Amino acid sequence: MESGLLNVQMVRLSILILSIICLFLIGLVFVLANALWNLRNKFAELAHKNIEHPSSKHYLTSLENRTSLINRVENLIANSKDGDIRTALLFIDIDDFNSINGSLGVRLGDLLLQSIASRIVAEASGYTKLIYQVGSDEFGVVVYDCGQDSVMLNELASNIIAAVGQPISLQGYDLQISCCVGVCTYPDCAADAETLLKNSGSARDNAKKIGYGTCSFYTQEMSRRSVIRTLISADLRHALERNEFYLHYQPKVNLQTEMVQGAEALLRWRHPSLGNITPDIFVPVMEDLGLIHPVGKWLIHAACKDIVKLHSEGYTDLHIAINLSPHQFDKGDIASIIAEVIWDTGIAPHKVEIELTEAVVMNDTEKSSLMLRVLQSMGVKIAVDDFGTGYSSMNQLTRFPINILKVDRSFIHDMHLIPANRTIVSTIIRMAKQLGYEVVAEGVEKEEELDLLRLEGCDIIQGFYYSKPLEFSRFAQYVREKNSVNGTRKQDEENLA
Repeated sequence: MESGLLNVQMVRLSILILSIICLFLIGLVFVLANALWNLRNKFAELAHKNIEHPSSKHYLTSLENRTSLINRVENLIANSKDGDIRTALLFIDIDDFNSINGSLGVRLGDLLLQSIASRIVAEASGYTKLIYQVGSDEFGVVVYDCGQDSVMLNELASNIIAAVGQPISLQGYDLQISCCVGVCTYPDCAADAETLLKNSGSARDNAKKIGYGTCSFYTQEMSRRSVIRTLISADLRHALERNEFYLHYQPKVNLQTEMVQGAEALLRWRHPSLGNITPDIFVPVMEDLGLIHPVGKWLIHAACKDIVKLHSEGYTDLHIAINLSPHQFDKGDIASIIAEVIWDTGIAPHKVEIELTEAVVMNDTEKSSLMLRVLQSMGVKIAVDDFGTGYSSMNQLTRFPINILKVDRSFIHDMHLIPANRTIVSTIIRMAKQLGYEVVAEGVEKEEELDLLRLEGCDIIQGFYYSKPLEFSRFAQYVREKNSVNGTRKQDEENLA
């Protein structure tokens, strides 16, 4: 009896001990779980802080970032009295760096970026210590208390452009880099740091439109255009289907016969409520929206169709020149588009001229050469537009299948008054002739310019001296009048001879 009672007590004691142990283990697990949860939260909080507050310095260049620039400029503005201390921001963007980086590879691209940053710091340090890296290939230079000396700011920008433009040798590669600079000043064109950065970026965009290695100062006109860009974006998406685009034709006149030899097709847009909007405003928006490809295809087809109409009237010598944007050329399907248009319209391939700027041609020389040779094999003529404004030499261009060289209007302007311009034009024409290129002079407005170009042996004239761009009906009439008169005169001269 006592033995059985003892056994029952032992069982009860064991159960109690086991219960205590279980409770202890449960408590221990709870404590450990709570500790792990708190530790996880601390790690998450730390990670969140690291995301929100990354290092203020770029890992390659050790320059402080965009946030640091904004904070510093805000402090400078706050410390200035009633905005009477003028502060400038230079926004520096390396031209076509992504393509260069992609060609060289990330490792060499990083070394190149470090070299460029060092050059910018070296040039800017004589003016300011406030130098930042605001993007992967973008830099900002803040000049505090710059007064009204825009000459000094232009000098700084020019020095930076020149320094970046010096040849760079990296592991067997000889590289030629350029940059564009946009300048904006407080309080003239911005009331706070964010606006100062945004507006200097707009000025940079304007510099890129001018050409590689250029500088542009922000103006209120850029702000107006920025607003217009926002307003027209939605309407631009439907402009093609609504037939709002139309073409103007800039006549190209043979300098010897004074007969119209062809025209350059120019895109125009008549907005339903805003009226005519200039291409320098809507074309960049089209490129941003990816609309340049369908609109560009429409332009090529419409221009060739119009010229074929004049061919059917007997004006079979007329050529049509079509200027391609870098986006159209880079897509790589331009040859198939031209072939389709030739088939649809029946235009002779040699009556079609494709115009590309030298910057586009020289961007990817291997790809450009291949695509141009495909076009030329079809019979299409290749023209280099705005020659003289880029970095290529005549020797470099000989590697490409080129038929026509267009001398930029900046050299034609007042060449009878500016000896340097005449020398440049004369040299370009002479070398082009030796290489068998036809030479077109753009932007001819004065008789004195015309006389000198005739003397130098230029072939084709394009500019307001003869005619402004015309809608097709007026262009067709211009061709009929000018070619009929000059054609008759030419025939009379041949009969007399």
